[in-house]
Amino acid sequence: MSSHAIMRPRIKRAVQAAALLAGAILIVIPQPVSALDPVTSTLHPWYNPDFKANRCVPGTGSPQLVGSENAEKIWNYFLAKRVHPVLIAGIMGNMQAESGFRPDIVQGGSTSNTPRPGVGFGLSQWTPAGRQKLLIDRAKAAGKQPSDLGVQLDYIWWELTDQASFYKKRAGDPLFAVDPNSSSALRDATNVYLLKYEAPKVPNLSERLSAAKRILAKYGGNTPTGGGSVISESEDACAPDGSNGSLIGGMSLPTDQKWYDHNPRFFTKPHHDYPAADIPVPVGTPIYAVTAGTVIQAPTSSARSGYGLGVKIDAGNGIIMIYGHGTDGGSIQGAKKGDVVKPGQLIMHSGNTGRSTGPHLHLEIRVNGTKVCPQNLLDALGKGQTPPDIKSLPRSGCSY
Repeated sequence: MSSHAIMRPRIKRAVQAAALLAGAILIVIPQPVSALDPVTSTLHPWYNPDFKANRCVPGTGSPQLVGSENAEKIWNYFLAKRVHPVLIAGIMGNMQAESGFRPDIVQGGSTSNTPRPGVGFGLSQWTPAGRQKLLIDRAKAAGKQPSDLGVQLDYIWWELTDQASFYKKRAGDPLFAVDPNSSSALRDATNVYLLKYEAPKVPNLSERLSAAKRILAKYGGNTPTGGGSVISESEDACAPDGSNGSLIGGMSLPTDQKWYDHNPRFFTKPHHDYPAADIPVPVGTPIYAVTAGTVIQAPTSSARSGYGLGVKIDAGNGIIMIYGHGTDGGSIQGAKKGDVVKPGQLIMHSGNTGRSTGPHLHLEIRVNGTKVCPQNLLDALGKGQTPPDIKSLPRSGCSY
């Protein structure tokens, strides 16, 4: 018998002993509180850093209308077109005065699915027969009514940006020439749209500017820092710098939309042993506030314990939002302890700090001190649907 043949049984027994020892060690060592669950761990090397969600990329048709009310849908429409939020507010301040964001409104207060010649109709109260006909033709081509919100927004966008449109040179070019970083930007944008696009018989700038200010205050958590009137093609339409594009029902996904679109399962899978959600995203991924609120703790703990360099936000009405395992919780301007944040506002970047076994966002929601399941909320936001009331979220059924 050769020496190799003699060694084989010994090697086999040594391997078996090592396997038993490893198993014993695994039994003895407890799992960290925020460890990635088996599903996440299996799928973790999934992400493509260059992946972008189609619904926010210009040139792919009309963006999906996302929001719980018309004003929110209109805001998100223009944001997806990469229009700067200051300019969006100027446009919408005029729409508020013209129609109250009702695409079926007729001058005088009645409603209709189609315009009447010479009578104001829709979001911008189009009155000239020529403009009304263009709107009707576009609706017919889309197989929809002229009162359809998406049809009217697409028509406005065409008038402001298409070379074939008279209003591109008259209104679109001067509107997009407004410097959104100037101190008079909101007034300038509102006034340009008022005089060059709407052109009412009685210009009422003060009323429209007041409406624009209210709109910017309500949705302005999505305002990018710096940049031009139209956000550059190189930027992610879903995530202008410092914000997460769309708001739905006054709430935002905690990550860019592209991560949900890439794999919704990461937002809906159960948590390991109590109500919460672990969303696997690479280190450095921007994390946004789901709701408005006040930062009450940032960072949540040290880099080596608990939730790591996370952020805890009091959303009011007994609701606490915890974002764990960041790289810079407590360091982001506007999201430090004591700061008031808006939904969609950047609060930190994801990481692997604290009691964590892999890069991810730990999202935990407490209602009057009780943990609730975030999965239904995240799924609705990811699908662009009106999110459930946080207080109605289940207290069990999302862990294993």
